[in-house]
Amino acid sequence: MLQRLLDLDQWLEKVETLLAIALYALLIAAVAVNVVARNLLHLGSPFLLEVAPALVLWLALVGATLGLKRGRHITIGALLRLLPPRGRNAAAAATSLAGLLVAAALCYASVLFLQNELILFGALGLRSACLPLFFLMVFLRSALRFWTRWRSLPDAA
Repeated sequence: MLQRLLDLDQWLEKVETLLAIALYALLIAAVAVNVVARNLLHLGSPFLLEVAPALVLWLALVGATLGLKRGRHITIGALLRLLPPRGRNAAAAATSLAGLLVAAALCYASVLFLQNELILFGALGLRSACLPLFFLMVFLRSALRFWTRWRSLPDAA
């Protein structure tokens, strides 16, 4: 079961990487088209003005989940270096557990938020779908990290 989840996480990392590239390309294209249309054709696009911030949000959240996967998120490591390996594993397990609990609560809240956005804005509310997806990914990655750290506690020297 754990191996299947780890394999799923590896596959999701590839999908997220491709999604980040696509979002970045779309963001550049949307801004470029809007600049050219406004300056050369004297036509501004309110739609493109709304799309750009949504793309930035999606790109930031996809990048954050990739950072979490690759261990490149912000950490406070000064105190951890003072701990023995078993203490570092225990601290990592504890922070992962806290992360998955917070992510679960925020995932639930973001689903309620998305439902409200869909009621208010119809299909345009889907731009907020990145929030529950983000918190779901954080939950998954925190759960995997917790489980692997928890399992390694008895083996740590």
